[in-house]
Amino acid sequence: MVFALSDLSFTLSLLEVKFTLNQRMSTLPKAPLLEVGFSIIWGKLPADTSFPKLGVNSTQMVQIHYNQDEVSLFPVRLATELQRVGFSKFEALPNLLSPQGMVQTMRFLSPNNPSQAIQSGMGIFSIHHGNDGYDWSPFKDLVMKGTSAFLSAFPNGFSNSDLLAIELRYVDGLPLSSDEDPFKFLEKTMELSVSTPQSLASYPGLNKEIAGSRINYGLRSNSPEGMFVIDLAQGTIPSGSAYILNTSIRSSKNEGISITPEFLSIWLDRAHVLEKFSFKSMIKSEHARTVFT
Repeated sequence: MVFALSDLSFTLSLLEVKFTLNQRMSTLPKAPLLEVGFSIIWGKLPADTSFPKLGVNSTQMVQIHYNQDEVSLFPVRLATELQRVGFSKFEALPNLLSPQGMVQTMRFLSPNNPSQAIQSGMGIFSIHHGNDGYDWSPFKDLVMKGTSAFLSAFPNGFSNSDLLAIELRYVDGLPLSSDEDPFKFLEKTMELSVSTPQSLASYPGLNKEIAGSRINYGLRSNSPEGMFVIDLAQGTIPSGSAYILNTSIRSSKNEGISITPEFLSIWLDRAHVLEKFSFKSMIKSEHARTVFT
């Protein structure tokens, strides 16, 4: 079976769980975390084909192949393995498009923790945690346990497919009042900014009201090796209008990645340090003190 994949890296796809503000970093007890997620992207690429980078405005398409055992047996075995680690509730997804541009068709929930979910589809496996009760160390343990179940689900081991990419993603929601100018909000709250040139703003007949704004770019990372992407866009969260901040670090096959426990543990810690530092760097300290504490 062959799937076509475009690098649709920034389609927002939050878990359908109720969120309450909770702790993301020790210095910000009310940091606006919506979700943290870890993803494994896998499949077989044709020779001399590389997996798309988590880049900006990429239109690259790749053909990812899966054998018949993976298509027919993997979903059943995955459900069995996840039940053994406490994710006993199954939900079929209506072809949910993941932030990586791949379709997820299965969701597994833990009766003991409604803020956790594991989702999967052909070529993608992801572990999610909402902000209620989130803490890095237990989430990392969940990723390690979920990844072990993922590997155990393959009919013939993971020998017939390639590990294409691993990714850690944080999604934060910054509430935006209905009467607040989006650009002024960014100036007040973030070290990221965007503005309309004065000459353009003065054009006759051009509406000065901001209908929507988005900032999106990527930076190469050496620790962990990969691409770090910042995506800030206007959107909606359960409390209303907001800026939604996606920060993600993706390491691909070209970076020599692995999902052995030893490699994955180190990669996760390095990715988490980068994510934590980026959040603290982008939010203005005065705004963080007055709003998130």
